[in-house]
Amino acid sequence: MRIVLCLLLVCASGSAAGQASYDVLLSSLEVKITGVTPSGRVDVEVTNSSKTPVRIWNEAGSLGAARWRVMRIRQDQLDVFFQHPNQKFTRNENAGVEIAGGAQIKKSLDLNGGNWCGFGHCTWFNKRRFNGREVDFAPGDIVVVSYDVPRTLEATKSSVWHGVTSAMTTVH
Repeated sequence: MRIVLCLLLVCASGSAAGQASYDVLLSSLEVKITGVTPSGRVDVEVTNSSKTPVRIWNEAGSLGAARWRVMRIRQDQLDVFFQHPNQKFTRNENAGVEIAGGAQIKKSLDLNGGNWCGFGHCTWFNKRRFNGREVDFAPGDIVVVSYDVPRTLEATKSSVWHGVTSAMTTVH
């Protein structure tokens, strides 16, 4: 009986510890919009708010691609842009990028720079514009950025951050 009780306590504490680290992992990544240009670029900072390192997918590989979303609200009109999910990769290296505890990385999302979808069309890496249209940002626009990484078997095995984190700003 004592052995069964000890096993239950060990399993319960292991489960609780796993849940605690899972909760920290989900809440440890924050996105902040640091700039928006009229030409369709959004600059962001991705901050690891925990004290321990966090790994995110390398965007050059298929598991790290197509994780960013940008929404523009202009005069009650919502436009949604997302990274092209069907990119072509010459080498699929999915090693994670580590962000040290308390550190941040900067990222520039150029919606007119290729590999984005919006206005009902997708562009390739070497193409600009969405079927002749370009994204622009004007004063008064509300911009929302989201970084979305689903919990997958690959993410779990690679100890890569998963979840959704977002930020919002009004263009001045």
